[in-house]
Amino acid sequence: DLYTLSVSAADLAGNVSEETLLFSVNRFGSAYLFDSKTQEALDRFYLDRPTGLNVTEINVDTLEFREITCGRDGELCRLRQGEDYRVTQSDSKEGWKAYTYEIGPENFREDGFYTVTIYSEDKASNRSSNGIKEKEIAFAVDTAPPSVVVTGVEDQARYYDTGRTVTIDIRDNLSLLCAEVWLNGRLADTFDQEELAASGGIVTFSL
Repeated sequence: DLYTLSVSAADLAGNVSEETLLFSVNRFGSAYLFDSKTQEALDRFYLDRPTGLNVTEINVDTLEFREITCGRDGELCRLRQGEDYRVTQSDSKEGWKAYTYEIGPENFREDGFYTVTIYSEDKASNRSSNGIKEKEIAFAVDTAPPSVVVTGVEDQARYYDTGRTVTIDIRDNLSLLCAEVWLNGRLADTFDQEELAASGGIVTFSL
């Protein structure tokens, strides 16, 4: 917290001296808050379009250094203030410092798994990051629909047979959730996320 220490001294002649000191005690560095839109996106994790992030860093002291890095599928890059993100600073009436980072959706244009790390150092020599404070920023952007390849039957073909085994190869650039097979407008079979992951997206169906 921020502290104010005031000392007043008086002598027998009635002379008074006063001294006031301001100081801070800062053992834990920064705290991080997400706005509602950012929190909703992080809770969903899989996003069908890029989204912007709004994160507020609160510290009892002024930050002397800060850095934001973004990782996509393991490749890291450093974001540039004024180009990749904007930061605004405000002070509370108690003197605490708040830094709000607006990270635009253009930083997440490509499909993939993303992580964002906000690192800072304050005047009390605390080193903080949202990851250390268990406020991880991680999500996936997936704008492409799954692909489906069917083998065993062909479109408009005719077969003299009592049954056929159809192989369905289902692919996605990130992760599949489920698959449904419909026959003549009726749901014939379903495959859940675990089944698709175990089979590599390749399933068979008997007609």
